Amino acid sequence: MANAKTLIILLLSIVTLFFFACSKEDISIDENQNLFSEKVNGFFKYQLDKDLLVINEEDQEDEAINWKLIEISEKLKPALLNSSVRNQIISLAKENEKEFVSLGKLIENIPEIRDLFKEVNSFNGDSFSMTHQGTDYEAVINIPNIKIADFSLEPFISPGIEIEDNDDLGIRDNIFAWMLTDNIVFEEVVISEKRAMATKNPLFVVGPHPIEDADNIQNINDLPPVQQTQESSTAELRDPVAFHMNEYRINHRYEASGRSEFAMTAARIDPGGAVTGLVLRKSNGNYVSELKLHEVKKKNIGKNLSGWKHISIDYSPRNDYFIFFNTYERDWYHSSKNLGGGTAYGTTVYLSGKRKYTSEYYAFSPYYTNNQRMDLAVIYNTWLQVTSNSKGHINIWRVGI
Repeated sequence: MANAKTLIILLLSIVTLFFFACSKEDISIDENQNLFSEKVNGFFKYQLDKDLLVINEEDQEDEAINWKLIEISEKLKPALLNSSVRNQIISLAKENEKEFVSLGKLIENIPEIRDLFKEVNSFNGDSFSMTHQGTDYEAVINIPNIKIADFSLEPFISPGIEIEDNDDLGIRDNIFAWMLTDNIVFEEVVISEKRAMATKNPLFVVGPHPIEDADNIQNINDLPPVQQTQESSTAELRDPVAFHMNEYRINHRYEASGRSEFAMTAARIDPGGAVTGLVLRKSNGNYVSELKLHEVKKKNIGKNLSGWKHISIDYSPRNDYFIFFNTYERDWYHSSKNLGGGTAYGTTVYLSGKRKYTSEYYAFSPYYTNNQRMDLAVIYNTWLQVTSNSKGHINIWRVGI
């Protein structure tokens, strides 16, 4: 009997030690389906300790910023109970034309919100200052679903931090959020891009945005399409060529959890200076300015990978069409940030992409423009354009179709 008791105590001790030694990677939702055993208004309830989401052993600056984002989100919850405050946030974000409003701007328009942060040491009177890899950031409230958001509906508020993926439950690229329910209670849930963009309940995501962001950054999603010339259309029929990517590699993991979304953004300047952001071709045939190329698992960071993706159609004369592009780690819930650009025919186009930090790019530094051309003439003649540096690698090929 004594031996049995000793064995039971020993087993309980081992289990206890194992539980408390677990990290965020260890307590992944791939291994614990019961973490998502409940739903709130159709959204999975998040039952894991939210503080574990903050941990980023590979980036201590990011971990410190995550703590601030959670603190800011928590403090803003009482203000979001007021529909007029929600309306003001949405209105200010629309005025900005970048789908976000800075915390400082919000306090300037609603001074009483400052009182929510009076006991927070890192609050400097009208904002939170944050630094990541030498760049200074301010706290902003981004609204991914701003085009359909209805301030009269109960909101979500999120610190913009991803949770672990769960393929069995279809949970991919989800973020943690608080959802206000009919009972005036904030419930902890997870939400995906697809759900967020389909709901009219406003999603307020607190995140960092560079203080010295360029004023002339365009939202190339809003650029008008350009009609192809007859010469271009005839050339495509005469010579059925397209341009695809295949081999690629990303050497840095910017995500603390989940997969890395390897994405591309591009814009085209046509002869005469007309600009369009509808360059990259999706599998359904639609043209977009921002395209997710591949999802990369943590174990595949730094590995040579491959996967064909249609990038662009052909244009003629090829030398006359200037396509500027960049690749980056996409975060659908954060604000758009500078990704460089280029100039042709007296017109300059600026690229941008949704991501947490400005440094989360792969192909080109956003601080150096005009060297980011996808040169169709060169690719046509040599069959291949290679873009490679310490952050990553991508091959763009001429492909006959």
